[in-house]
Amino acid sequence: MHYIKLLILLVTILSPIILNAGERGFKNISLAIGTSNFNEEDFRSLEIMFNSSLPFFSYSDDDSRFEILPLMNFSLGSLKQDEDFGFFSTLTTGIAIFIFNKNLILDAAGRLAVLTDDQIGEHNFGGHLQFAAHTGIYYKLTHNVLAGYRFYHISDGGIYDGHGLNRHLLEIGCSF
Repeated sequence: MHYIKLLILLVTILSPIILNAGERGFKNISLAIGTSNFNEEDFRSLEIMFNSSLPFFSYSDDDSRFEILPLMNFSLGSLKQDEDFGFFSTLTTGIAIFIFNKNLILDAAGRLAVLTDDQIGEHNFGGHLQFAAHTGIYYKLTHNVLAGYRFYHISDGGIYDGHGLNRHLLEIGCSF
């Protein structure tokens, strides 16, 4: 139960920082639903993600059709296997590449993740502290709405004797 309190505290403290990290650039909040690889244990997930460009670097071509921005990523989510639930939180920096008049977005990041439970259902993650990485592709449906796909890996990186998990996420988000 104290992990849930810690997650709430992290959201309270970090959300304003992340959402205001870049004075200009890209800010996004999205909702993602996911499933594990078909050859792995059957997991379902729900995640809310906050992304914001960081102010210290950006690159764009002269025609503004191409831009590279560093991002701050923060997420809260749940993992479910059978009737067993666990919650997690992640925080990291990553990079996003905006192409085709900034309508197509490619991003990648590595991060630390904290799980409330190191065993969810039959899956043993090994410990509460995990490493995670993702790569994604998104398309702006309108000026403020985007949809995308993200491949997401989480594991203990060999620290514990746990097992990793791969997830496929579909996202819908709002940029501002």
